[in-house]
Amino acid sequence: MRVFICLLLLLALPVQADCSREFKTMEREVNQDRIWVARVFAEAGCPLQVLPRAERMLDRFWSLKTGQIDFVSAATPLPERSEFAWFSLPYGREKIVMVTHKELAGQIRAKSMADLLSEQRTIIGPHFGYYGENWPEIKKQLQAVDRFEAYNNWAKARGMLLRNPDGILMIVEDAARDVVAHERPPLVILPVTLSESELVFMFSRKTVTEPEVALINAAITRLLARGITATDN
Repeated sequence: MRVFICLLLLLALPVQADCSREFKTMEREVNQDRIWVARVFAEAGCPLQVLPRAERMLDRFWSLKTGQIDFVSAATPLPERSEFAWFSLPYGREKIVMVTHKELAGQIRAKSMADLLSEQRTIIGPHFGYYGENWPEIKKQLQAVDRFEAYNNWAKARGMLLRNPDGILMIVEDAARDVVAHERPPLVILPVTLSESELVFMFSRKTVTEPEVALINAAITRLLARGITATDN
C-alpha cells in the first residue's frame, strides 16, 4: 500500500520539460529584446540557438508555423495564431509609436491611429504584423490616396524615412529606440502611443510541448518577481 501511495504522489508531481535540446529562434534587430530572450532561457536552464534574422518579419512567422524554429519573441497573442502556436505568459506591453525628422516634430498633430489619415504626409508602416485592430482599414485608406509605403524590416524602415523628409514612420517602440539612436540625421520619437498590446513568446505547436512552455512561463514569473523586465538593459 505504501508503494502504491508513493507512485500516486510521483504521478501527481508536475512534469518537468527536458531542456537538453536547443530551442531555435531567429535574431531580432532590437538589442533590448535579444537581452530579454537570453535572460529568460538562461533562467529556465534551456540552451538557445539563435539563427540569422529573417529578411522580412513575415518570414519569422512562417518559420514558426512550419516548425523550422521553436519560438519568436515580442509577439501579440491573437486568437488566429493559436491554431499553430502556444503563447507564454504576458511579460510586457508593446506600444506603436511615430518617428519623424526632428524639424517636423512640432508640425505633426496626430494623437491616434485614425488621425494618421488627416496628416498630409506619407506614412511608412509595416507590410505585415499586428498594429492594432483599426490598422488594416486605415492602411487601406492610406493606400487608396497613395500615402503609404510598406517596410518589411525595421532596418529598411529607417532608410525609407531618411529618404522621405516629410514622412512619418509608424513602428514598435523598442525598434523606434534603435531607429533614433544614430546622431545624424536627428530623428525623434513623438510622445504619442497609437496602439498598445500584450507581449508574449509564441511557440510552434509542431516542435514545442506544453510542459516546455510551462518551464519558460516559470522563468518569466521568477524574473518579473525579482523586478527584471523586458525593458531592462
